[in-house]
Amino acid sequence: MRQFNFKLEKLLEMKSHSEKKKSLELAEVTGRYLKIEGDIDQMRILKKQILTDRFKIADNKSSSLLYDEYQMSAIRDKILKLEKNLETVNLEREQVRTKYISALKDKKVMEKLKDKKEAEHKKEETARDARTLDDLVVTIFGVRDQEV
Repeated sequence: MRQFNFKLEKLLEMKSHSEKKKSLELAEVTGRYLKIEGDIDQMRILKKQILTDRFKIADNKSSSLLYDEYQMSAIRDKILKLEKNLETVNLEREQVRTKYISALKDKKVMEKLKDKKEAEHKKEETARDARTLDDLVVTIFGVRDQEV
């Protein structure tokens, strides 16, 4: 039986490489997205902490209240900025995700084509081997009949 040789193997390798590259890009963008989400959560926790600490202290002076308000305002501004960045990164993530899905589909198509060609090759080789055996049997019996 002859070994199967897929003529488009290099193209399949290129598609595989492209899919892996897109996967890494998606992972990088998703990592940035998750980091920004984590930063937003941290800012919200800090904001809650400032509010709870404000009421724990009995001698709330106007200066400390004003300082707390400045901190909370800065945190709100930081959260707004992070949310804008989150939207931008989310759009980028969706674009990269679309490219990744496309590359994955291209790779799957090539793999299915390879599998189909390999199955055809196996079927043809099995038929060829069967014909060879048939010819061998006919030849053997033909020689035996001539000897008798």
